[in-house]
Amino acid sequence: DLNLTSANRTVFYAGENATTAMPTLVNAKYDVVGIKRFDPSAPSVSSGTLNVNYGGSAGTIAGSIAGGAGTVNFNGTNIASNGSFQNATTTIKGQFYGTGAEAMAGIYNNGNTATSVAFGGKKQ
Repeated sequence: DLNLTSANRTVFYAGENATTAMPTLVNAKYDVVGIKRFDPSAPSVSSGTLNVNYGGSAGTIAGSIAGGAGTVNFNGTNIASNGSFQNATTTIKGQFYGTGAEAMAGIYNNGNTATSVAFGGKKQ
């Protein structure tokens, strides 16, 4: 029993070589995959392409991932100069990784453990 129906489930992300100074990005595309929970018989996986723009001291992420884990809309997600990102309601939080922000990872958590998603992806 993987305890998949428990309300105590959590999502998380991890990475190494966190981006500490965001590079300039103009219409950078990231292929992203999200997973709600791992159930070998019925995985809840979402995927999509996110559009990232960053210049100077601020930037944004737009787009969504969709699939078995539902839809997560990234529109309105802001990027900080240290490579972290989040939306206004903090339901999306994450970090870019690599000196050129080659990868990204994070979580979507709206307070409902049944719809929480961990996600990650790399720049095209």
